[in-house]
Amino acid sequence: INAEYGETMQWNSVALISSMDSYGINGLTTFQRYSNRRKIKILANEMIPLSNDIDNIDVSKQIHNLKRSESRIFIMNVHSGYARPILKKAQEAGLIGPQYAWVVTDGTINDAHNLLNTTSKRFEGYVQGVVGFLPASTNSVAKERIRLALRNPLGGGLTINDDEEEENETSVHLESIGVDLRNRAYLTYDSVWVVAMALKTVMHEDHLDIQPPQVDFWSTPVRYYNEGKMLLHYMLETSFQGVTSKIQFDSKGGPVSKKYDLVNFRFKKIVKVGEWSPSINLESGERLFLNESEPIMWNGRVTDVPTSAVRSLKGRTLRLGITQEAPFIKIDRNCTLKNPNNTNLCYSGLCIELIEKLSQQLEFEYVFIESVDRKFGSPEPNGSWNGLIKMLLDGDIDVGAVNFAMNKARERAIDFSIPFINTGLVMTTKIKEAKSDPFFWTKPFDVDLWYAILAFAVLMVLLIWLYDHMSPFGFYGRRMHAALRCSCKACEVFRCNKEMKIITEEGTDNCLFETRLSDPSENKEELMNVGNSLWMIAACLFSIGPVEGVPRNMSGRVILAMWWFMILIVTAMYTANLAAFLTVTRMENGINSISDLISQDEVKWGTVNGTNAEILLGAAKSSELEEVYKRMDSVGSVEE
Repeated sequence: INAEYGETMQWNSVALISSMDSYGINGLTTFQRYSNRRKIKILANEMIPLSNDIDNIDVSKQIHNLKRSESRIFIMNVHSGYARPILKKAQEAGLIGPQYAWVVTDGTINDAHNLLNTTSKRFEGYVQGVVGFLPASTNSVAKERIRLALRNPLGGGLTINDDEEEENETSVHLESIGVDLRNRAYLTYDSVWVVAMALKTVMHEDHLDIQPPQVDFWSTPVRYYNEGKMLLHYMLETSFQGVTSKIQFDSKGGPVSKKYDLVNFRFKKIVKVGEWSPSINLESGERLFLNESEPIMWNGRVTDVPTSAVRSLKGRTLRLGITQEAPFIKIDRNCTLKNPNNTNLCYSGLCIELIEKLSQQLEFEYVFIESVDRKFGSPEPNGSWNGLIKMLLDGDIDVGAVNFAMNKARERAIDFSIPFINTGLVMTTKIKEAKSDPFFWTKPFDVDLWYAILAFAVLMVLLIWLYDHMSPFGFYGRRMHAALRCSCKACEVFRCNKEMKIITEEGTDNCLFETRLSDPSENKEELMNVGNSLWMIAACLFSIGPVEGVPRNMSGRVILAMWWFMILIVTAMYTANLAAFLTVTRMENGINSISDLISQDEVKWGTVNGTNAEILLGAAKSSELEEVYKRMDSVGSVEE
């Protein structure tokens, strides 16, 4: 019930105070079990030893530990009589006030008359504002009979008056503080009826024999009560309307219908402010009902619910745990050796700068404490933790001011802040240094592509040369055309006999017909022979220009345009691939997956002990990851 009440009040951390008896220990274990389900962290767990002199019991150590835990919510599950010295000492330590909440169990509430001031008949200041749960009871004839019997036991001896004015110094009327505190008597009454009805069924209805119990736990072997299980079975089958509620048990032996009243200690009275029942609202799952017309009055007469969080850090000195991992935290070892009394200046990094900013805004001081084993924290085989997480759990540090990675195992042990950076988990290997290669410029293209470019260039040379000779608009074609159309006598003679020698005034001309077609004044570079064609194709390939001598015929120009278009595409692809090749270093280790890693023996692998990577690998269910965790060689710290 207390765990569900804490969840309703949005308390995520509490401190427990329990008496060192069966009552306190049973309540402690039950709360721990339910608090884990509701993610309520227990900051401190203090046990109060039993004492014959309760009023003078020393609880200074326990209260000191409670104050050191910085908890704002305290759940006290102690036996009758222990509440007064605990609350009194807590008030002296400053743990009573509007910022604190104290929740007690029925052991304290039933002892409420001992918390009253004997002179003023009022609750002490440290008691006011306390809340707790008390088993509810129904109004019935049996309940009135029990009340009358308690008022006049054995036909008259001790009488507790109804009139408040008739109270004396040693007796306080139970109804004068607002609630009926005879719940133990009512529960005892119902318990006796459960046993009685079970015995009646066994002996008078089923006519079974029950032997007297002869239990001896010190004998060898131990003698048990053989009829105990049978009697328990009949008790669980019992069902009747009792004083506290309808008595009926489930298969596990728990009550089917049970109600508890949430009560609040006020100035003179205990006021009912809510109730808890498993059947209040089954659809929504809510089993705690708070009375809106009668809100809880906390210590200091305030109605604002105390929070479990620390509201201010002003003036406090926090112990911050760190361990080296660049660039988040860098530790200068030489500086720490030279300045052992002031090491705050020896640390740098992202987390350190973040702490400095928070310190300025929230006005707190801090000291850095390095991890003893230089680990972040991982679970040990025996269930304990190491590293900074162990220091947090042991109370050696207040905050782990490092780049903690979050995982399920760590979340069950400690609380995390809102993440300030998101990172992934990757595997890194050493890069092999690439050897110098004089032909690196050929790497962007495959060999086949280079051969294709060369073949296409040769084809272009042959086509341009061929079309230049065959086309009438080529170097030879246009001169042949001019010679054939010339009407002079010399050209006519040449056209008739191109091998004939011509005698002119200057002398004898021995040139052939084709020779005379050439004009000495023309530029021979325009001649598209194989050499000039090859030079033009190469110049276009390497983007060199301008180049003299281009085809003048249309067919040659079309062929050249096709070559230009191909060069445009090839140049763009080559430039992009060469830039990528020179920028990105290619890994040559051949490990591209987990399967590649575990299938080879040349490269060894590992991680840092106590890191998130080790925890995740240790909890992995994959067969490959289990093999990785089994064969890895880890180091003790990041520095190693």
